[in-house]
Amino acid sequence: MEVGGLGAFPDLHRVQTIWVGLAGDLEKLDKLYKDIGANLTPLGHKPETRPFSPHLTIGRVRDFTRPEERAVLARMIQGAPFNVKYRVDVTAVDLMKSQLTPRGPIYTKLASVKLK
Repeated sequence: MEVGGLGAFPDLHRVQTIWVGLAGDLEKLDKLYKDIGANLTPLGHKPETRPFSPHLTIGRVRDFTRPEERAVLARMIQGAPFNVKYRVDVTAVDLMKSQLTPRGPIYTKLASVKLK
C-alpha cells in the first residue's frame, strides 16, 4: 500500500475525522473489505452503507469543537504538504473494535490474520 494525502470526513466543511489516504493495490484491499463484511454479517455485524474509502484515521475532532476551530483545522489540512507517497508493506489485518467515549476512543483488537 501507499500512504499519502490528508483529508477529512465527512468533508472539509464539517471536519469530524482526519485521515491519511491509501493507494496501491486497492482491488485486493476492496476484495478483502467485502470478504470481511460478508463473513461478519452472519455474526450480527451490520453492513456498512457508505462507499468504501481506504484510509487510516489519524485523529478525531471532539463534538464540542467550535465551528471556527474546525475551519482553521480544515485550512491546515488543505495546506499540509503531504503529497509524497510512502510505501507500507501490509503483512496482517487486525479486526478492531472502536468504542467512542466522552474521554476518547477505546480500541480493542478482536482478531488478527497474517496475509500471504
